[in-house]
Amino acid sequence: MADLYGPTDTAMCKIFRTTLSERALSWYNALLTGSIEALSKLTDRFTHHFAINKEYAKNPAYLFTITQREGETRRNYIQQFVEAAHKVPNVGGSMLFGIIQQNLKEGRFKESIS
Repeated sequence: MADLYGPTDTAMCKIFRTTLSERALSWYNALLTGSIEALSKLTDRFTHHFAINKEYAKNPAYLFTITQREGETRRNYIQQFVEAAHKVPNVGGSMLFGIIQQNLKEGRFKESIS
């Protein structure tokens, strides 16, 4: 019957385990036998358990956390800021410039671009 209608939920649950990383496989193996009666239950539990690891899009306020630390070179700071800016969708150039300017350490360079 599985050939006519496709694989059963039981088969799909067993196939599912072959796609898992080591950590996810440990979670899967720790499930109580018989605690999952359908593939939809398995995927719901899996998603719920691992949803905390999802990286969410950052908003412009996130960029205010990328400040130049004491002893950090401008080059390194700007490189980190640019990497962070790529994680923020739809942020304008003038906003980026204002944030990067505000987050620089006090000094002649910051004064010269103000």
